[in-house]
Amino acid sequence: MKKDRSAEDKICDLDIQKVTFFYRWKLDYSGMNTTQMSELKALREENQKLKTMYADMAIDNKALKDVLSKKF
Repeated sequence: MKKDRSAEDKICDLDIQKVTFFYRWKLDYSGMNTTQMSELKALREENQKLKTMYADMAIDNKALKDVLSKKF
């Protein structure tokens, strides 16, 4: 008599994580041409640079506030 395998065992065998990643990627990028993909890449790179700039400015702002809040 063959025992039913648990859903967890089946998921591990199919490596659902990779399958899910593929379908998610397909949903996000299907229908895009190479120009759109390169524009998306450029926008993501620019967004990362802006986030870094914002983080640096926030640190500088906090440091200035700390210096100005000290009593002389």
